[in-house]
Amino acid sequence: MAYPFNPKEQFTQSRWVERIRQVFEPVPDGRSGSGVYQKYTMVDAALSAFSVFFMQSPSFLEYQRTMQKERGKNNAQSLFGVYQIPSDNQIRNLLDAVSPDALWPLYRWLLQALEGQGKLKEFHVLGDSVLVALDGVEYFGSQKIHCC
Repeated sequence: MAYPFNPKEQFTQSRWVERIRQVFEPVPDGRSGSGVYQKYTMVDAALSAFSVFFMQSPSFLEYQRTMQKERGKNNAQSLFGVYQIPSDNQIRNLLDAVSPDALWPLYRWLLQALEGQGKLKEFHVLGDSVLVALDGVEYFGSQKIHCC
């Protein structure tokens, strides 16, 4: 499903959260069973993962769970729309099975939004090329070179 960016809409955090929710709502949940096994939704896992990167704090989600217990509210819910905060392991268990293809609509929307708002202009080099930093995880692989 495509989610084209409308150049007239503002590129905001709430729009970004809305798009993450739209992309992850139809993603199939690979868990079997019911009840306690289905406590956290795919959307909450995705938004929780996003919130950690947004806030750039490795203990962000744990702090939010503590805040929820002590104050009855938390920033994960108010800023990112997370209803139940899964643990780091639960997020990994839920999201590791998601095909990268499921994220393409989100990537396309984000790229259109950034281009439409002029946010990528400073990254243009050598004409119309866009400078992108890659970590190289998938660039090189070897069955012979390894640790241990």
